[in-house]
Amino acid sequence: MRKLLIVLFLYTLFSNALAKEEIWECDVFGDGDTVFKIDTGIPMIYVRKMQKWTPFYPEQTNSIYKYSKEYDSISGYMPMTCGTCNGAGKIISSQGFFMEDGGKKINTWDLILKEFIMLPESATLISTYTCRVMK
Repeated sequence: MRKLLIVLFLYTLFSNALAKEEIWECDVFGDGDTVFKIDTGIPMIYVRKMQKWTPFYPEQTNSIYKYSKEYDSISGYMPMTCGTCNGAGKIISSQGFFMEDGGKKINTWDLILKEFIMLPESATLISTYTCRVMK
């Protein structure tokens, strides 16, 4: 029992230590005009608006964030109905970036390169913005 408690304590300690939070200043529309708070523990992205942190995706949307340890990035996904599936649950459209379950990746925050990547409907119009870590 004692060993189990020690293991649980160490797991809690290290799992919180691996989660990180960063504040980024990005030049999306001008010089340092967009400020993001990136939390890998939840994962969640906030944007600074009128001196308050608000979720990047409004609460009424059903968008979700996923953290990738492999790429050290957070991506936002928009769940979609699978109207053009090939029977195996995979979207067969060439438009955009789609997940296995039919969701669509719509934005990515690269935590290594410190870049905000916007992925619109067409894969040919990808916009990448360089950001600076403020905190």
